[in-house]
Amino acid sequence: MRLAQQTVILLALVCQYPYAQPPRPIDRTEDRTQILAEIEAISKGYVGRDPAPFERVYVENYVSIRERPIYNLRDQLVAMMKADSIILGAGKKLDYETLIYETENPALRFFGRVAIVTSNKRNYWQYRGQKCLTRTTATELWIKPEAEWKQAAAHVTTFQCDAKPFHPIHPAVALLPIRGKPTANTDRETELEIRKIVDEIGRSKTSAEEPFDLVVKKHLAKDFVSTNLEGEFGRDTSFIASMPGPGSARQPGFRTQDEVILVYPAAAIYTFRVRGSSASSPKGAPVQVSVFFVKYEGRWQIVATHASRSLSE
Repeated sequence: MRLAQQTVILLALVCQYPYAQPPRPIDRTEDRTQILAEIEAISKGYVGRDPAPFERVYVENYVSIRERPIYNLRDQLVAMMKADSIILGAGKKLDYETLIYETENPALRFFGRVAIVTSNKRNYWQYRGQKCLTRTTATELWIKPEAEWKQAAAHVTTFQCDAKPFHPIHPAVALLPIRGKPTANTDRETELEIRKIVDEIGRSKTSAEEPFDLVVKKHLAKDFVSTNLEGEFGRDTSFIASMPGPGSARQPGFRTQDEVILVYPAAAIYTFRVRGSSASSPKGAPVQVSVFFVKYEGRWQIVATHASRSLSE
């Protein structure tokens, strides 16, 4: 009888053993290879004026957030590449040339079928012989809706050469003026979930019951990354603290030019403008802040923030 009991206990332990093991990390080699290859293709597209990588990699509603969000940058880039490729095909020289475009030290963070890519980029260009090296720091949102990775949005901080050569707007881009209003979100449920988190964080700044630090910690991802005004990467949550407080008249969708929620499959971006805040903008210029959310492990998590100072005001 005793032997039988011991056998039962041993079998129970053996059966439980596989379930006690920590989950194996997902092999992201293939995903990483594909994204890096697409980043390289985009770089070559800039230099060679090839529209194909931009048409293939950027989603149709791709959003570029700089001093303000630009909602039709994909269309502008494709138009410019097509126009310049015709000139190059005729054996003529371009007025505006991209000499070198490269991405340095890209860091990839995966959250299921969503990835956050942070990197520095070098754009060495010239306009009619006048050369300039433009450096940018980027936080990119990549999604995998089907078999291929696509770039859905990016917040970019630009550091221009001094003095920047004057050049007029590209004729093909001039035909497509900057669109400052996004396409309406069709996933209102996700939009309301993000708004709820934004309002919760806003209330916590003045609440004794739910202190800001604890509320942010609850929503912050383990692999969270921030990009500050100087283009430095870290884990600074100060720009989360600059999120506006809840408003009684808030409605889903595009509210003002200074605040919008962008929704993607399993991801969202809350981008807003901070005005006249000496804490967030030491030089007094308005600041555009983006907070990146990902639906991962059953909950919405803040995976990145990016802040850039307006240079035009």
